[in-house]
Amino acid sequence: MNALVFNTCLLLGWLMVLVGACMACLWAGLVAGGALLLAMTLYWARLAGVYSAKPRSET
Repeated sequence: MNALVFNTCLLLGWLMVLVGACMACLWAGLVAGGALLLAMTLYWARLAGVYSAKPRSET
């Protein structure tokens, strides 16, 4: 999957959660959206670090 497509899908998913949560309660939606954004950033950064630390096989 192209990195641009992946990042766009993540952004759209986060925006859908943010808008849905803000429709219920504005301040709670913003808090939940911020927490989700922080969690996604930490998760994907850790996952990228794990995969980039593996040595590449030379074929």
